[in-house]
Amino acid sequence: MKREKGSVTLIVLVTVLFILILLSTSLIFISSKRRSQLQESMILQDIYQGEGMAKAYAERLKKESN
Repeated sequence: MKREKGSVTLIVLVTVLFILILLSTSLIFISSKRRSQLQESMILQDIYQGEGMAKAYAERLKKESN
């Protein structure tokens, strides 16, 4: 009877550890993806608000006039 309780405890422990590892891995993946998306959006915001957009527009007008 004691061996059966020990094996059930071991199965439950392994299952809980597996679920924790799975959840922490997905959390790390999602947070790194979110971080890269934030960096990209900040770069785009700088481009649209800075001189880069005005410069690109001026170059486009110059190409169209030629």
